[in-house]
Amino acid sequence: MADRLKVHAITLRDGPLVLRPMTEDDWPILLPWNQDPEVLHFSEGEDVQAWSPEEMQGMYRDVSEQAFTFIAELDGRPVGECWLQRMNLPRVFSRHPEDLDLRRIDVMIGEKALWGRGWGTRIIGLLTRFGFDVCGADGIFGCGVADYNPRSRRAFEKNGYVVDQVVSEGPGRKTKECYDLVRWREGRPGENGRPKTRAVLLDVGGVLLDEAEHEQVRAEVTAELLGNLVPGYSVGDYFAAIDEAVRAFAPAAYKYVFWKHLRPDRERFDALYARATALYRERMPPFKLMDGIAGEVRALSADFRLGIAGQYRSDILDTLDASGIRDCFASLLTQEHFAITKPDPRYLEQIARAMDADPAACIMVGDRIDKDVIPARQLGMKTVRIRVGLHRNQQPRTPDEIPDAELDGVIGLAEAVRQVAGSA
Repeated sequence: MADRLKVHAITLRDGPLVLRPMTEDDWPILLPWNQDPEVLHFSEGEDVQAWSPEEMQGMYRDVSEQAFTFIAELDGRPVGECWLQRMNLPRVFSRHPEDLDLRRIDVMIGEKALWGRGWGTRIIGLLTRFGFDVCGADGIFGCGVADYNPRSRRAFEKNGYVVDQVVSEGPGRKTKECYDLVRWREGRPGENGRPKTRAVLLDVGGVLLDEAEHEQVRAEVTAELLGNLVPGYSVGDYFAAIDEAVRAFAPAAYKYVFWKHLRPDRERFDALYARATALYRERMPPFKLMDGIAGEVRALSADFRLGIAGQYRSDILDTLDASGIRDCFASLLTQEHFAITKPDPRYLEQIARAMDADPAACIMVGDRIDKDVIPARQLGMKTVRIRVGLHRNQQPRTPDEIPDAELDGVIGLAEAVRQVAGSA
């Protein structure tokens, strides 16, 4: 155990935020934070209530042997601590080549009044730039971010980090799982100087799942509820309104239908839409795969790494497992693993990065122009559109929104993807 902090001479600045070297004079600053159970709950985990002065000093001194340790100051007032450390976790080394320079960032905002104000995000940004530009790191990680700490996860994601792996915790713990997030150095090449992986991102609804029965249930629920407001309102009226929403490129077609009749009463809209959502979940039929998609997925997995890019939670994995295609996917991350979603292109970018793939080397397969084709093209991805479901008649408004290939169903998807990829 080291008997003193290893002190460096680096100071990092971002406006009023300054990261200065941690020294032996900082123990009075650090001790209150390290004896606050609420602070430690988010920085150390659910099992730590307080560190003794001796434990705290030993921890920081040991870390400083392999890290740049900093005190974060805001307008000259200490508000937290952080460090950039050489990677020390076997679970990370086991997933990545041994010759890479891997680092990790740890951050504690000790002043609770500043939580949720964006300072953690800015600290991570400073350390990330320092790690890549000065230290020459290949990859930088945020490790062990607990599922009950979404603020920390968002802070990393806002700096371009994506989930590298999900780590399940043992039974009886508050933390069900934690996340290792990573950001790779820009332009990190593969073995031949090109992006390491060509991947295919598959939307869930309309590509993997047949949503026809689900849409019928939604229609019946909507007609039931709106029928109390609009005499004679029918399932046919619902689908006509959905067509309007699709033509208008409404991002949330279901909300469009309710808002059409409830505007401008937001309170009434919120209440009725919540009721519709609850009824739908009560009556929701089981998930069912698109006819023929299992064979197409197996064929695709022989040539490409596959990932899931739909707005479904992890229960979709049970359906993939039951159909025998779960193992065809290189990434099993689902919507709940990300703080953002479509049509934000960063959602697709994070899925690609989590698969160690350059977004420009990916192909997005989806059923919508607005949520699949447009954000994918913004990232330089090729696109394949499946014309099915509620959005089958959606039309591109400009040539930039035209997909690289279109199919009227999923049969032939593997061949279409190969042609788009230029590997047929």
